[in-house]
Amino acid sequence: MKRTIAGIAAGVLTTAVLALALDMVLMAIDPESMKPPMSTGVLISVFAGTLLATVAGGLVSGRVSRARPVRVATLMGIVGLVLSIGPTIALWDTAPLWYHVLTFALLVPAARVGGVIAARRIPNGPALG
Repeated sequence: MKRTIAGIAAGVLTTAVLALALDMVLMAIDPESMKPPMSTGVLISVFAGTLLATVAGGLVSGRVSRARPVRVATLMGIVGLVLSIGPTIALWDTAPLWYHVLTFALLVPAARVGGVIAARRIPNGPALG
């Protein structure tokens, strides 16, 4: 149980740090592009970065937990989704509806993909699930 909780926490932290790092890089490249209204290209970049950060978070969750890495990564995705509701509501007007819908719809599957990758990398690890 401790490894499960540690895995979820490590995955959420990994996702948050990577997503924040991407935002900082984009701000450094072109500060004006990150101000609302953001262009479709910038939104797609942020969206892709968020999904990649979530896959990485799922991978970390699965590796830390070891037992049932896909399940733990999925739980990490659910926790991340719940934690992102408040900020999304606060920033709702800064992005179009498609951005919010796709982000919410794909966060948990992206975390699960990370868990699948983790399960395949654990030597003599558990079966997927």
